[in-house]
Amino acid sequence: MFRGFIWERSRAAGLGPVLVVGVNAVAFAALHLPTALNDQDPANELVHDLCLGLVMCLVRLWSGNVTLAGLLHTAWDISGGF
Repeated sequence: MFRGFIWERSRAAGLGPVLVVGVNAVAFAALHLPTALNDQDPANELVHDLCLGLVMCLVRLWSGNVTLAGLLHTAWDISGGF
């Protein structure tokens, strides 16, 4: 969703790469906010989600497609966050 739909909408709106990455990373963290608020340390979890969103966006930007970022997200979820 983030590195696909929202990514393309951000680009279509004329945002440059830095803003596209920023918007998508913040949107990723915002979607995960309910989970972060249920964590023992909500602020840490929110920063964690923002950083993870940023990494996946940078992978998306570097690779030019959503596949590698999607695989990274899947691996992260399966591993329980390494």
